[in-house]
Amino acid sequence: MPSIDTMHQSFDGIDELCGSGEQLEFDFELDLPEDNDFVKSLRQPQVCKKCQEIYPYAEPNQKDGTFKCYSCRLWG
Repeated sequence: MPSIDTMHQSFDGIDELCGSGEQLEFDFELDLPEDNDFVKSLRQPQVCKKCQEIYPYAEPNQKDGTFKCYSCRLWG
C-alpha cells in the first residue's frame, strides 16, 4: 500500500499551463436581485449611530434597523 507521502502528485509544468508571467482575468458580473435587503446593505456603508464612524461592509445590527459598532456596543 502506498504511503501518504507518495499519494500526492505535484505538477511542475505550471508555466506551460498558464504561460510564463501571464495573469488570468475573469470578466463576469454577479446578478443579484436589487430588492434584497442584504444586497442593499452591501451597497450602503453603515454609520454607527453613537460614534458616527463609517463601516463600509457592516450590516444593521440593532432591533430598530440601525448599526452600532462593536466598540460602542461593548463600552456604551
